[in-house]
Amino acid sequence: MLPELAKANEELAATLTIVNRDKLIADEKDKVVSAEKEIVEKSAAEAKVIKDEADSELAQALPILENAKRIVDSLDKNSIVELKALNNPPPAV
Repeated sequence: MLPELAKANEELAATLTIVNRDKLIADEKDKVVSAEKEIVEKSAAEAKVIKDEADSELAQALPILENAKRIVDSLDKNSIVELKALNNPPPAV
């Protein structure tokens, strides 16, 4: 029984050494992953700010675009001919 216990203790010590080595490797990888996670989260926050700004500007521009489309759609052939006939149209035109 004693030789079996000694053998089990040796196997346990070897396994413990492997586990400790693997834990050190995992801890190092965890540090790298944590650092990369912080960088990614910072980039994501910056991207969200840019997206929010773009969405805000788009919300302002869409009504102007829709109004311009409506105006262009309301032009008829006579209006276009009249505009072409103007050599120096006023700034509003």
